[in-house]
Parts: sequence; structure tokens; C-alpha cells
Amino acid sequence: MIGAAAGIEACEADMERNAETERLWSTLHDALLAYIRRRVGTLDDAEDILQDVFVRIHANLGKLDIAQSVTAWVYRIARNAITDHHRKKAADARIVNKMAPG
Repeated sequence: MIGAAAGIEACEADMERNAETERLWSTLHDALLAYIRRRVGTLDDAEDILQDVFVRIHANLGKLDIAQSVTAWVYRIARNAITDHHRKKAADARIVNKMAPG
């Protein structure tokens, strides 16, 4: 029965993390989208990055230190996702330039 109890606890922890992610989404969605949008080229890119931010939040919510500010933590994740986006875009441009005749 210990295995079943552990499974139930894990399920409850997942449900709590889902609920917390949903609360963060409803609280921070509009402000985060605006923040990201000011830093990337298109609304589509901003929405894609925002989705990635919330996937990262959900995956790492259990690692959040109680003493940390949740808002600061979320914006740090957003900054990192924006940086990743720009790096990928630059890498893609380099690949295209290498393939171009000339």
C-alpha cells in the first residue's frame, strides 16, 4: 500500500502544481505577453515564447524557493526564454547565410 499512497501523493502534487500554474497564467498572462511583445519581432513570436514560459514555470514550480518572489522568478524565466528565442533566430540566420550562394 505504500506504493499506492505515494502515487496518490504524486497525483495530488501534480494537481496542486496545475492549479498554481493556472493562477499564475490568469494573474500574469497579459503583463507577460506585453513584456515579451516589446522585446520580440511579432505577436506570434511573443505568444510562442509566452507558451514556452508557462511550460517552464509548470515544469519548475516545485523548485521555486519559498523566499523567492514568484513574480521576479517568472520574469527571469521570461527573460531567459526571450534570450533563447533571439539566439535561435541568430543561429537560424547564420545557417541560411551559409547555404546562400555567393
